[in-house]
Amino acid sequence: MDPKLKIKTLFASLELDKEFADIYFALLRFGPLTISELSKKSSIERTKVYRLIPQAQRYKIIEVDQL
Repeated sequence: MDPKLKIKTLFASLELDKEFADIYFALLRFGPLTISELSKKSSIERTKVYRLIPQAQRYKIIEVDQL
């Protein structure tokens, strides 16, 4: 099975939004990003990225640096 498909399946099994995989892959590819950059690189609306970040933090999928 394709690694990207495995990760998408894992996120789906955790009942996470389908956009989580896009955020995850954008961060893997580009490294640390601002919310605006992450929105552009993942093709997800910025406001939706803001809503998804806390969930991703709870599952320890991402870390957020506060400025």
